Amino acid sequence: MKTDQFLAPMTGIIIPIETVEDETFSDRILGDGFAIEINGGEIVSPFSGTISAVFPTGHAICIVGDNGIQVMIHIGLDTHKLKKNPYKIMVSQGQHVLSGQLLIKVDYKEIRDKATSYKCPIVFLNNEKVTVLRMNERVNCGENRIVEIYAE
Repeated sequence: MKTDQFLAPMTGIIIPIETVEDETFSDRILGDGFAIEINGGEIVSPFSGTISAVFPTGHAICIVGDNGIQVMIHIGLDTHKLKKNPYKIMVSQGQHVLSGQLLIKVDYKEIRDKATSYKCPIVFLNNEKVTVLRMNERVNCGENRIVEIYAE
């Protein structure tokens, strides 16, 4: 199966996952993907599916698409060290969401100014392979055709 129905979950610059300052992501231990240097305050669902996990702090969320694709959106690195929590969770685990639905509101300026990194890994968790169509380009939250995903 191949799909390009994947919305940009946030506004920012798409960059290679290898540039993320955490080996779990850069070495693709969890799976293939890319990262976005966040520059906007909304995180939306890249496709329709079910929320499979919401980290209590709001720094990461996992979604299983109606098509079986599994993705984790991780917002910044080491944000647990910030004095104020920059995330407001808008959904709950087990909830079905639609493509483009708001998942998390984020104080992205707090992350850009104070987190270890404002790179946000987007990781595919079910052995999906990804071809980024817009590498090193700015994307707007909700924009389509940023990647092609190949899944079995």
